[in-house]
Amino acid sequence: MPAAAPFPEELLEPGSVLDGRYRIDGVLGGGGMARVYRAEHLRIGGAVAIQVLLAKLSQSPEVVARLQREAITSGRLEHPNIVAVTDSGVLHDGRCYLVMESLDGETLGDLLAREGRLPWRTALALVRGVLLGLGHAHAHGVVHRGIRPDNIFLSRRQEPPLIKLLGFGIAGLTLDAPSYLSPEQAAGGESTPASDLYSTTVVLFEMLTGRTPGPREVVPGLELPAGLEALLGRGLAEAIAGRIPTAEMYLQMLDAIGDPGPPSPATMSVLPPPYRKDDGTMLVRPRPGPRIWIVLVSAVLAALALVGAYALVRSSLH
Repeated sequence: MPAAAPFPEELLEPGSVLDGRYRIDGVLGGGGMARVYRAEHLRIGGAVAIQVLLAKLSQSPEVVARLQREAITSGRLEHPNIVAVTDSGVLHDGRCYLVMESLDGETLGDLLAREGRLPWRTALALVRGVLLGLGHAHAHGVVHRGIRPDNIFLSRRQEPPLIKLLGFGIAGLTLDAPSYLSPEQAAGGESTPASDLYSTTVVLFEMLTGRTPGPREVVPGLELPAGLEALLGRGLAEAIAGRIPTAEMYLQMLDAIGDPGPPSPATMSVLPPPYRKDDGTMLVRPRPGPRIWIVLVSAVLAALALVGAYALVRSSLH
């Protein structure tokens, strides 16, 4: 077996045993902060996921101390919409790790990369799961700090998919996704529940439009309920005082728009733009076809002909 590659390809080999308790079975994924491995607990059995912080972050005592505090706090968050953290530790080379429940599905980031954007009813159903998880965390004094599509998991062990929030242990350690940061986070200020709700609105905007908010960006033909447009505007307010204050109120505003209901398998199978359907309606209105232009041109010509005939009659009378 070849030796493990040096940093940044510091992979744990399949078959190796982590901390004498977890057998590594393979790599599930990774990013700029950590790698996630599929593993099995040797003593009690059962599949788990292990998130190992990259060495470049584990070298900072402040980061390690913060991760350990977050791991303890996150382990106390028991909620269906938050991934369960069951253990944590430090490897022999100083890298920190978190042990989490094993999930089957994909991240919202993966879904958006494939579909581009989602029908608004589906988007509201998914963001509802995010808000339920955040409401529980905020009630226990925990701020996520890094809500973005890659930290939102769609667990497909049940239908419709169940939202699971990831990254409570390492969110906010790096700024590798600035588009989702609230203004106060981008300025280096303190992260608060209002910061999480701002980031949640950015994610909702992306689900609806296929892009993160920018300067006066418009998606032609995008049809949204008026209440949803107002919610987006308030959720993305620059000043904290102008935003939706709590996850509970955010959920109430969603209810005022209308109960989207759970996303059905048919709804989750989104059609390509511009013909994505949402309960029989067009999410993006297609451009008028040739027949419409023919009718319009014919109407204009007919009007001109009537005007000409009227002028001719008037001149003959005089």
